[in-house]
Parts: sequence; structure tokens; C-alpha cells
Amino acid sequence: MDSITATAVVAVILSLILAFAAGHRPWTKKARATPLTLRISNIPRSISEGELQDILIDLAGEINASPGVADHDRPELLAWSCARSGHSERSFVATATFRVPPAPIQLESAIKRTIGVDSGSTQLIRVDLDFFGLTPLADPQDPAVDIIAVTGLAGHAFGSWKSRGEPYMWLRDFLPESVPNARILTYGYDTTLPGSQSTASILELSKKLLESVKTIRSQQEALVHAAEGSPDDQGVFRSCYAVMFFGVPNRGLDTSSLISMVKGQPNEDLVKNLDPSSAFLGLLHQRFYDRFIFEDSQIICIFETKETATVEWSQKSRAWERTGRTIMMVPRTSAIHAGKIEKPYDQLPIDADHSDIVKFSNPANSDYVIIKSRIKQLVDDAPKVIKKRVTDHRKRLSDTEAKYVKALDAPDYVSFRKYRVEEPAGGTCQWFLRDKSVHSWLSEDKPTFLWVRGAPGQGKTVLSKFLLEHLESQLPNSQYARVIYFFFYDQDERFQTVSSLLRSLIKQLLTAPDLSGYIAEIIDLPTETEDDLWVILETIIRTPVFRTIYCVLDALDECKDEESRKRLLKRITRLLQTPSRKEGSFPALKLLVTSRPIVDISRELGPFPCIDLKANLDDLKIFINSKVTALDHLSTDLQKLAVELLLGRAERTFLWVSIVLKKLKAMVLPSPAKLRNTVKEIPTDLDELYRSIINRIMEGTPEEQKLLVWVVYSRRPLTLKELEAALATQMDSKNKRSTDEHMINLTAEAVTSTAGVILEITSDDKVHLIHQSAKDFLLKNQQLRSAKFCNGLDPNIYLARVCMIYLSFDDFESGPCGNREKLAERKRQYPLFHYAAHNWHAHIQGQNDIGGISNLICRLIEPRSPILRSWGEAAQIQDLHEATATQQSTKTE
Repeated sequence: MDSITATAVVAVILSLILAFAAGHRPWTKKARATPLTLRISNIPRSISEGELQDILIDLAGEINASPGVADHDRPELLAWSCARSGHSERSFVATATFRVPPAPIQLESAIKRTIGVDSGSTQLIRVDLDFFGLTPLADPQDPAVDIIAVTGLAGHAFGSWKSRGEPYMWLRDFLPESVPNARILTYGYDTTLPGSQSTASILELSKKLLESVKTIRSQQEALVHAAEGSPDDQGVFRSCYAVMFFGVPNRGLDTSSLISMVKGQPNEDLVKNLDPSSAFLGLLHQRFYDRFIFEDSQIICIFETKETATVEWSQKSRAWERTGRTIMMVPRTSAIHAGKIEKPYDQLPIDADHSDIVKFSNPANSDYVIIKSRIKQLVDDAPKVIKKRVTDHRKRLSDTEAKYVKALDAPDYVSFRKYRVEEPAGGTCQWFLRDKSVHSWLSEDKPTFLWVRGAPGQGKTVLSKFLLEHLESQLPNSQYARVIYFFFYDQDERFQTVSSLLRSLIKQLLTAPDLSGYIAEIIDLPTETEDDLWVILETIIRTPVFRTIYCVLDALDECKDEESRKRLLKRITRLLQTPSRKEGSFPALKLLVTSRPIVDISRELGPFPCIDLKANLDDLKIFINSKVTALDHLSTDLQKLAVELLLGRAERTFLWVSIVLKKLKAMVLPSPAKLRNTVKEIPTDLDELYRSIINRIMEGTPEEQKLLVWVVYSRRPLTLKELEAALATQMDSKNKRSTDEHMINLTAEAVTSTAGVILEITSDDKVHLIHQSAKDFLLKNQQLRSAKFCNGLDPNIYLARVCMIYLSFDDFESGPCGNREKLAERKRQYPLFHYAAHNWHAHIQGQNDIGGISNLICRLIEPRSPILRSWGEAAQIQDLHEATATQQSTKTE
């Protein structure tokens, strides 16, 4: 194998409920058994595959000839496989399917006797029915891809995939011919339900799977990932290209019939954790998000379309039998939405119940043909994707560089761009590339600057994203050009500051190939202040690694501090005046900035080339048409009318159109007259539009007003779960249990119906204002102060009070957790805990705000108190013991 090519992993994952009784009964031979498969491990390499097949056939014949064996009990060999062991170069693993199987110990003894002691380590040969761990089914000479089939709850690593009553198992007998460059393995583990004494959790089972996979990876592959700090684990994640989920309960499954089987057993919690109401599923989902992070990965979700019979206890047979009511074991809504990168066209139905969803009786089966085609495509694509990942990774940071980058603590600019910034509609923004100023900015071989200014709602941020995608597509493999960017965003303090900008740009430049030779120049430089960061950025920019650096800074007007922004603009001006390459070795810095035309920015950027942005009419038409077409509750005629009405009143702003489209999307029982009235009644002036929305909310319930207050005044966008906890916390709440009566199920639909068009929820479940202009209006309007719960005060005081009440819950009298795992669990159980710990004090704006909350403050900062140590741990306050001692001393003085 190429030294930089790690074997790609295609993990085929399944959740299966079947064969409940078989796992806890001793093996007994039945008079008329269906075909059954045994696994033979530790077969010496001195025995060839042909010789092993002959041995198995001869043994079957030998047992056939035994006296007293009836015809229907003769163990005819029907199918088999033989593959190299993934754990040892000196042994094979075989599977043998018999019409009527011999007892495992009988077959094991016969094989050892036939091979003889002179043939090697024959005494190590083992025959079993359990198939625990990894079992190779197909193993080509130079595999490029691993396909690992993982069975689910109470499943069997081989039997779960085998068609009922047939000897064939598609992973062994059909698939290898279609993917000859793939090693195919199954993975089994003991999750027997009735009678189990196991306390193993889902996380412990998954850890064991991960460790098993690591045992079959080559040493070369492990070395490729050595720079990641946890080479084995990260190496597996990096090499995993695709996951195919067969009926996996991503949102839980109906456990009603299973609970009775495990009641009082150690594995009861394992089943409970699969219930749709389980909080554990959310944690599990997030862990998957955190690890399956590569955008070039594939997720395919397959769901059942038939109901499954549930199990019930049979007094007659004294066993659990599948004779209960039928249910949809894993509904479609639970089987899909496994990950952020999942595509709708990768959600596939199979017309079977939960047990039969992975059983294909022959290669012509229509469902199998589809699954085979998908797997074949994944196998074809995986090697080049993984090779690129590994190559890219080896060009990235060394251990020292990685630690340095982590210490920079840059915000997650990649996720922000991907999830927060809307994709340009297909065919839009092309005019921008044809603009003379843009053409000069792109083509001139010298430092250049371009300012794109425009009023709110003209599409500046989407245009920035379009330009970045254009640059990256034009310069994908250039070692001389680098594209860097930053999106300022006033609704999140992590994207408000020049410090965050500089940390982000430095991080992006440090990940460039060929920069490692220059890392020593900056590794020991301080990073505490803005000036420190400027020194580092300028040092990197002036290295002779880059010929051109393209830098896009969006929404500069949303940079929080005006003085800091002024210093930024002056520094930028100085950078642009550095010598060209003819005079020195500095790269050409091409900087594009977008902003609203506010006074201080206009004063600094006035001398530079500028584009006054107004929503392009052609783009607006494309945008309106694409969005209206997606309103499938409108008939074709109503869609045409909607396009006509929007174009007639859009006044060339994308923001206004977006707000109206949200209104139309929520319209119930639409008609031409209703459509005309809705569009006509919406003011085209943004302030007037926002005022009408706020007036309606202020006439609504306190919960609606509180929701808006939290979204407007929080220091960062909050998730739906965080907002649920915030809204449920009352002024007299003492613990989490006391908030249960006020808990609201805050779904995306609930937010939309509550706050109308002014809020939006991104794919990471965070709630944002629809646009910065909405926040500007609300802060200036100050109408939210009149909400009863604000008592005429700055709403920040209300947020501070709620945060302090939450942190003062009796639940936290137990003090700090003491380790990361327990702290993570506490944050999961108390969704507002992390935000409150980090931000309660930030909502106190001045001395005058303290009067009504002094008692709460005293409770929070009482020296050495469990409450102080509890939230201090979450807020990552260093030397908390010394700090509390100092506070006590000062208080005494």
C-alpha cells in the first residue's frame, strides 16, 4: 500500500431487534434446523483455502456416514468463506454454512484431527456460533476499502444479515463480486436482552467497537495520524468515508415491548436510553456530529416501511416470542436525520419490517440491487477521498503548530460560514465578477483594496460567500495563493471583535502548506493583546510562502468597538502599502471589505475603490422565483401571482423579500385575495415592518416577549434547549424540578408561530434574529423594556437575574463535578448552565443595575461556597480557591 494512503472505511451500521430467545439458551441440535453458519478461527496459514474447503466437505461426508444420523440431519456444506485474519498474518478465519450444522465442538475436534499436530498451531483453532468481535468475510490481496457491518441490539453478526431459511448471506456470498477491492467484515457483540447480566452501556459498547477496528489497521496508517494527539482514534474517524444506517433509531425507537424483557436487569438502562424521550440520544447524536465531521463523507439512511411484531412472554413455550402487536419499530423520522451532511436523496426505503430490512435472499432482489449500487459507488469514491484527506493532513500542522493553533482560540469561522450564511441562489451574483472594479481587484498583480458598501438587506454577506466559493474553486491546488476570510456578526460576541478576526486569519494562514518552516518565527510571540496578534499576522503575511493572499472581511460595521475598528482600518491601510514583489518579497494582499456606509468606516475607506451595492434586479428575480417555487402549498397560479406581487413591491432588497416569503410560507388556506392582502399589508420600510412585528409580540404572552428578549440581548445565539431552560426559569425557581411546570417544548415551528418572521432557526438549532437591522431597531426602539417582567429596566438585568437564579439552584449545592465527563453531563442535564456561568456578570451593565440583585450576587460569589465552585468550574475560572480566599479577605477589610 502507498505509504500515505490509509485504507478507507465504509461502516455499514444496523439497529436490529431479533432472536431474543436464542441468546440465553444453550446450543442444542434440532431435528429439522434451518441452515446455520459456524465461524472457524485461527486456521494456520499453512493450510490453503482449497485444502480447507476439501477438509470441510470431507468432514461433512464423514459425519453423514456416521451410524444413527438421519438423512435430514446430515450436515451438508452449503456455502463458506475464508479470509485472512485481521489480527494475525499467520492465520485465516473461515465461515461455513451447513444445511444441518454439527455441534461446534464436534467440528472443531474433527478439523484438528484431520489437520494433525504437525501442521502448526492447530490447538488454537476455535469454532463458535457467537461471532463476537470482527469476522472477515472477504479479503482481497490489496484492499482499498474496509466495509464493516455492525449489527444492532440483540442481533447476530452473521445471522442478522442472512435471509431466513436460506444458506446465503449477501455480505459474504453476493457483495464481494461487485466490490473486489473491498475487505468485508462483520462485527458482533453480546447485547442479549432477557436474562442478561451485562452492565455495558452504549458508549462502552461503541468504545469496544472502536478498539476492535483499531486492531486491524496497519502500522503505516497509524503513523499517518500520529500528529493528531490521539492517533488511533482520530485515524479511524479520518479514514471513515461513509456510514450506511439500516433502521438505526437516531431519534429513538418504540421500547414499550422491550422494557418488560429487561425489567430489573443490569441492562435496563441500555434499553431506556433508546426511547425517544431519552436525553442520552441527544448526547449520542452530538457525539456523532463531533466526530463525523468531514464534509466529503457520506451518510445513507435506510428505513423500514412495514410494521414489526413485538415480543411477548409465552406461558406455553416459557420463552419470549414475536407474537405481540405490530408497530413501526423505527419510524422514518427516527431512521433519517443522522448527520448534518446527510442528503435527502440518501434516505432510502426498503419494503420490509425492522428485522428483514437487511436480509436479501438473492442478488436479483430489487432492494439489494439498489443497496449494492450505493455501496459500489462508495467503494469507488472512498480511496481518492481518503487519500486526499491523508495528504492534506500530512501537509498540515506539526504537534507544536497544532497546540499553537488551539491556543489561539479562534471562533469556529468555518461552521459560521457553512450554517449561518445562506447559499447564493443558482445563477445569481455573476454580475459581480464582470464588474470592472472587481476584475481589477482579481487580476492586478499588486496589493489591492475594494470596499463593497450597501444598505441593510442588499445581499452583502451572501455576495461575500459567493466570492469565497469562486476564489476557492479557481485556486484549489495553488501553493502560491491563499484565501482567508472573516464574517463579523453582532449577534454573537465571538464574532464581534478585531481580536477574533485576527485569531481567525492567523489560524487560516497557519494551515497553509510550506509554512511550517517559518513557524519558529512566531511560536514564542505573545498572543494576549490586539497588538500582539497584529505582529503575528504581519509576520506571517510577509513570509515568502505566498504570492497572493485574498482576504474577504464581511460586515465590518458589526465589529463591536468603534475605536478598535478604526485601528483595524489604519493597520489595513498600512499593510496595503507594503512593497510589491518587485521591490521586495512580500505577497500581494488583496482585501475586500463589505459594510454599511456608516460614518467612521466611510471616513477611513473613502479614498479606496468602492462599489455601491444595490440588490441586482436579475438576481432578485432568480431569488424570488427559486424561493416561491419551494412554497409547495401554493398552486402554480398562486406561485406566479406571488412572484408578480413580490417583484412589484420588492424595492430591490433581499431582506424584505425574505420576510414576506416567511409570511407566505406560514399562510394557511391561501387564495389570490389572501395573497394580495398579505403582500399589500406588509410595509416596505424596514423600520415600519419591524415595528408592526414588535407591536404584535408586545400584545402577546409574556413567553413570546421573553423569547424575543433572550434572542436580542443574549451574548451569543442560544439553542432551542437553552431557550427552553431560560423561559422555564421563574423569579422564584429554586431547582430544576420547580421549572418543570413552566417548561415549553420549543420547536422550530413554535418559534416561528410565536415570533413570526423576525426569528430564524439554523440547522444547529440556534435561534437568530433574521438580520442585523432587526437587532439595531430593537435596541434603538427599546420597546422591550415595557415588558412587565423587565419592570422598565434594561432587559439585560432580566437576563442577568435569570442566569443567577439558575446558577443558584439547590441542585448545585453538591459543588463542582471534578472531571470533564461529569461536567459535560451536568451541562447536558442543565442546558442553560454553561451560558449562565460564562455570561451572568456580562449582563450587568453598571453600578445602578446591582440594587435589585445584590442578594443573588452575594449567593453566587460567597467564598468557598459550593455554588461559587460549581459555576466557577463551568466558567473555567483559574485558581478559584485563591480567588475566593482573596475575595473573603477583601470583604473582611
